[in-house]
Amino acid sequence: MTTEHVKAVAISESSRRVIVAMINEAAANASRSLQRLTNNQVEVGVTRLEVGDIDRVLPELEAEAMVAGVCLQITGDIRGWALLIFPVELANEMCDRLLKREVGTTSRLSELDKSALKEVGNILCGSFLTGLSNRLKIKIVESPPEFCLDMFGAVVDGVLGQVARHAESALGIQVAFEFKESVVAGQFILFFGVDEMIAVVKTLEEVAEAE
Repeated sequence: MTTEHVKAVAISESSRRVIVAMINEAAANASRSLQRLTNNQVEVGVTRLEVGDIDRVLPELEAEAMVAGVCLQITGDIRGWALLIFPVELANEMCDRLLKREVGTTSRLSELDKSALKEVGNILCGSFLTGLSNRLKIKIVESPPEFCLDMFGAVVDGVLGQVARHAESALGIQVAFEFKESVVAGQFILFFGVDEMIAVVKTLEEVAEAE
């Protein structure tokens, strides 16, 4: 995976608190949207937040591990990419839960399964980016979701290759989809170019001071 680019952008504790409040609100909104979409009892929880070096933000997976991912391009006042990823076995379970099948039914993702995962990515990304847009008072637009099934290293490098200027900083949010019977963990990551990440951190500092 690509790791030799630009020094990570530092973030203060006050800015971190702004992010925590934002993602908790976004997770609650995503929960309501998923429940309406699937008619299923599911809550989106945040179990870990990292802002900093990409190597620290990324989940602890081998580069060769197979993952299912949903990525969306971010445009508007800031540019970057959003990525939601699951180890492939958890993606299979996620689809079984969403589509109300017996867990273990899915061993290979169908087009319906891929569509379901894309919609989850769309809802989650939309909720978090709306929260970011409202907090920072900036315009953010996300593209339609794209599905990918590949090795973890290839997926991350593919996303990084789309960022205009590579950065070693990212915002990583470990999310837990809490169904009645079990919890499925995924990782949601926002990648920004260097200029964008600096601008986001600067605006977060201003918001934190105002609060």
